[in-house]
This record gives sequence, C-alpha cells and structure tokens, in this order.
Amino acid sequence: MKIVALANHILALPALHYLAENKWLKGVVSIEKQHDYSVQVENLSVNHGVPFLRVGRHELTGKLKTWLEDISPDVVLVFTFSYRIPELLLAIPRLGFYNFHFGPLPQYRGPDPVFWQIRNGESVGGITVHRMNRDYDAGPILVQHPIAFLPGESYGIHIGRLATAAVAVLRMALEELKTPEATVLTPQDEVSAKYYSRPTSLDLCINWEAQTADAIENLVNAANPFYGGAIASFRGKVVKLLEVSPAEVTGVAGKRAGTIVYADMQHGLFVTCKDDRCLRINIVQTTEGVMTGNRMAALGVRTGERFEPATVFESKESEHYPT
Repeated sequence: MKIVALANHILALPALHYLAENKWLKGVVSIEKQHDYSVQVENLSVNHGVPFLRVGRHELTGKLKTWLEDISPDVVLVFTFSYRIPELLLAIPRLGFYNFHFGPLPQYRGPDPVFWQIRNGESVGGITVHRMNRDYDAGPILVQHPIAFLPGESYGIHIGRLATAAVAVLRMALEELKTPEATVLTPQDEVSAKYYSRPTSLDLCINWEAQTADAIENLVNAANPFYGGAIASFRGKVVKLLEVSPAEVTGVAGKRAGTIVYADMQHGLFVTCKDDRCLRINIVQTTEGVMTGNRMAALGVRTGERFEPATVFESKESEHYPT
C-alpha cells in the first residue's frame, strides 16, 4: 500500500516509523513553519529516505496537489496538521484521506481534544480514525479505540501514551482498508457533536473562587507542559502551576480559596480551594524560575499569603501547542 502522511507533531513519530519500516511510506508533508516537532518529523523522514515536503497554507491547491498527484498514493493519513485540506485534494488518493484524531468523536471535535478531555475530568479518551470531508472532524468513523486516563496524568504524559497507542490503531485502520469493498464507515452522531476551540489564555486561568480542587488539578494537568502551566497570580506577578496533588489538611473550613494554609521547607505549600479541600503545590514557574513548593517556602513564602486570579490578555491561540 502506498501511503503519504501529513504530520507536524511528535504524536506522529512512532506511526511514521512503523510505516517507513514496512516500506509503505512514500512521502511526508509538514507545515511551512519550522518548530521542534516538525523538525523531528522531517528528520525521521530523511533518515528513512522518505520524500519530505513543507507547504504553506497558500500552497495546498498548487504545490501539494501536484506532489500528491505525482506520488499517486492509495491513502493519505493525517496525524495533526495545521491547515484545512481543500476538498479537491481529498479525492486524489484511491482510498481518500483519513485523520487520526486524538480524542473521541463526535464529542471532542477541535484542534486540541487532549487538553479539553483532561480539563473536563474525563476518565476515558482515545483515538478516532475517520475519513476526512469538507468539515472539521466530521467525516465517518473507520476505527475508534478507547484509552483510559491515568489518575493525575498530565497532558505530556498522555500524549506519549497516545503516540505509542497510535501504532496499534494504525494497524487496525490499515487492516480495514486492505479490502475497501468490505470497509465499514460509521456516520458521526451530530446530536452529540461538540466542537472545542483551541484554548485561550483565559481558559488557562485558575478561578479560585469558582473551581473545586479537582477542577484546578485537572486544569493544571491539562496545561502541562504544552501550555506552560495553569495561570495564577502571586504577590502581584503571574505564575504558572505545573503540578499539584490532592492533600489532606485539617482546620481549613471557611478559609478563602487560594490561601496558603501550610508552608515549610520540608513539606512545601498547601493551598485551600472553594470546596474546603487542599492542593499541594508541587511545581511552579515563576519569574525567578521553575521551582518546587518546598523551594518557595524556603525563599520566604508563608502561611496566610494567597494565590490570586491573574489578569491576562485573551489570545486567540496558544503558541505552546504547535499543530
């Protein structure tokens, strides 16, 4: 089977390696803008002797179309790609374009389903492979594979597990595509469909008065590492929480949410939340550097001080998640 892949994220690397090792990968396409992840995709392609192409958004119906027609792949597989694929390209491969979406469809459409699943406290995520059409994440489903979230799992840890699992899902998808006449595609249920936009800076901010301890922990995990952490304010400066964990602390009922109720160099910082539960502050990024809660206590942070909501400018998209 002749396969071309579109990719610009480390999520794709194990799957691309698998395809290249089996001599099925005939070309890899990435975005024009170079960043650490797309460079890794390029390096893998070059190391395997697979033709590699970078294209800009304005080159899809010209440069990319011609390149695909020259290769004439059986199928094009998409593993995170920044640009909407023009409809006239979708008909070039004999079997069409299939997108690997790293979340359940149709419940988590959008460019970053992993962030929103963790932030929303989902217990199970997964990988969905669907045939692409003119609409975002709306094409009929070929394969859906559930993957449970581990307790306290961060975005980065889950991404690593998804990348590994994608190889097994790829095998399933290719097995289905071997006999196109027997391939069964399941239409998505539009009634349960929901689209999540890329998180903005406002989505990353902790609302101490409104969010429970679980909700804050979920947000912190969802923002680590690609968004740089969940945003708060401390001593008038923006800080980013990268890791917290639930903690049992007595005598905190009625304390204002965000207040440090315990601080020392040995045990670190403990902050109360709106539901009278506490979180241990494990890792924080400050203007002075990335440090533990223990280190902050050693530098003079004391009981009674408070993490406040941060004032940030709303951004239309984050620079931390290069898709």
